[in-house]
Amino acid sequence: MVHDMSELVDKRHRKTRAAIADEAIMLFTERGLRTVTMNDIGKASGVSRRTAYRHLPSKDELAVEHPRSWVRVFDDCVESGSDDADETARQKLLRCLRAVAVRIDDTAPDGLFACNVHLLNAGLRGSHASIDDEWFARFSAIIGDDQRAGHLRHEDTATAAGASVGTINRVLLARPSQSPAKSMVALAKRSLPRVLELIPR
Repeated sequence: MVHDMSELVDKRHRKTRAAIADEAIMLFTERGLRTVTMNDIGKASGVSRRTAYRHLPSKDELAVEHPRSWVRVFDDCVESGSDDADETARQKLLRCLRAVAVRIDDTAPDGLFACNVHLLNAGLRGSHASIDDEWFARFSAIIGDDQRAGHLRHEDTATAAGASVGTINRVLLARPSQSPAKSMVALAKRSLPRVLELIPR
């Protein structure tokens, strides 16, 4: 019962964070990151400034909330597992990254606005780099845990993990300006298998 209550509170917390982040991204896109205040964000999302700060303590955190939520989707997908007991590292990565692509498509245009905010604000690259490190650690762990990938040299594992992170970033950054009509699912399906060729099928 306590576990169920904790899950409910966590779900409500995530929903509030997402709603605040959505409004913040819209304001950042319309008026620029530096001119928008936390008071503006609180008003737009229907919460107090204090509540906005409690959920997301800075504008930089608000701007990277969408990318962070995609990491959580990936983690949930890994945790839920697959019906295929013989799933390889490559298959697991593709399955879970497709789940992330579905989430990005489901939350558009907010996800696209978030990408635009990153494009227009070089100061956010530091915050985004920590998310890149999280992705890299997850990809490396999945590849390293797969016995079929055991013969891979460490640098090959790092190359495959790093190339995956780089591909995701390039697709996300290019999509708003170059491929706004294409779904992330379609772009991921086309791009990701190419960078995971080092990993056994």
